[in-house]
Amino acid sequence: MIYLRKLFSKKEYDPCGTYKSSKTIEADNEVFYLDKYCKNNKSRHQCAPPSVGKYWDKIEYVRTKARLELKYINKNEETSVLFIQVSYYDGSPYLRAFCELKHNERTFRIDRIKEAIDTETGEIIESVPDFLLAKYHTTSEYALSVIFSDHLDLVKVLFYMGNADGRLQAEELNILYATIRSLSKGAVLTDKDIDKKLKTFEIPSVQVFKLAFGRIYVKHPQQAQKIFLISKKIVITHKKIHTNEKGALVYMAKKLSS
Repeated sequence: MIYLRKLFSKKEYDPCGTYKSSKTIEADNEVFYLDKYCKNNKSRHQCAPPSVGKYWDKIEYVRTKARLELKYINKNEETSVLFIQVSYYDGSPYLRAFCELKHNERTFRIDRIKEAIDTETGEIIESVPDFLLAKYHTTSEYALSVIFSDHLDLVKVLFYMGNADGRLQAEELNILYATIRSLSKGAVLTDKDIDKKLKTFEIPSVQVFKLAFGRIYVKHPQQAQKIFLISKKIVITHKKIHTNEKGALVYMAKKLSS
């Protein structure tokens, strides 16, 4: 996941002109997120940055849910006990979370967190960043990101086969679900999880399909044979074979016999 943020100093303004925050952000730093009201536009929107450069950061973040009890030292060196709800983390020295005391989102400096406890398990957390990343690694989102990274060509081939006739039917989807689930290394993946990921995936062109299968055949000939058999299962889920499906099967058979 990616979002954009701008780093404002006290005398800087946003690209839309006069800057006005949508809510008071109580934080020890000057990191402001893009979701703001601007006087130039009455509706809520995300200000478009002129470029990602000196004042703009492009941030990658992971979704990870946790409720933490913190002993936190503010900028006045005062210690307070806070309960926060974390929904994502970007790997930075700052943690953005919902504060149950203030009833809004706040930004916390991680180096000011003197103690953290996972309220679900009672675990005392030695490193908040490590804990949050470890939580993310147990999610279905992480498992799918690994599969779509390590087995991208396989997904391209089978997703093309499922859509080759212009429609991806339930029986074809079930074969895709089962194949992707078999690569999860024990992670629990529901049909809904996989379907959500597939909806973000672009349907490959014929050329992309051929290149993907060609790479699999060169690197893993046995896997290419298995993918060919799975592709045949997808095709025979309906009575009439589409021209694109027939062409794809012929191409794979020629590759495998070469």
